[in-house]
Amino acid sequence: MLSNEPITIIDGLRTLTLKSKKFDSPYDNETWYYGSISRDEAEQILKFYGIDKGDFLLRNSERKMGNYSLSIRANEDIIRHFRIESTDDGKRFLIGKRSFKSLNDLIEHYKTHPIFDADPTNKLYLIKPLIINDSNHQL
Repeated sequence: MLSNEPITIIDGLRTLTLKSKKFDSPYDNETWYYGSISRDEAEQILKFYGIDKGDFLLRNSERKMGNYSLSIRANEDIIRHFRIESTDDGKRFLIGKRSFKSLNDLIEHYKTHPIFDADPTNKLYLIKPLIINDSNHQL
C-alpha cells in the first residue's frame, strides 16, 4: 500500500516518484491495493522492492474503469500481469475463466492455486502483497 508521502525510486539514471493515487476505493485500506498506477510503475516497484517470487499488488486497470490488474513478481527480472474484469453490477470479478465474489476471494484462491502465465509449466502463486514502508524505501 502506498503511503501519503511520495516514494522515489532511483533506477540507473531514471527516477520514478509514486504518489498515493487512491480515490475513495473500497480497497484503499488493503495492503495489496495500489490504486491508479501504470503497468510500468507496477513493474518498477515490484522489481525494486519485491524480494521473492510471488510478491504481488493489485491496481486499477489502465484500460477500463472498474476493472483491475494483478501484477506478480515471477522472478528477478520478470513481472507478469493479469486482467481482472468486474461484472457490470460490480458483484463478480473474472480472471481468465474463473469468477470470484470479491478481490479478497480471488487473492485467497491464488495463494493455494496456481495462476498460469504464457508458459503453462510456470505456476505462479500469490505469496505476499508488496508493502512499501519507511524501512524498505529510499528517499
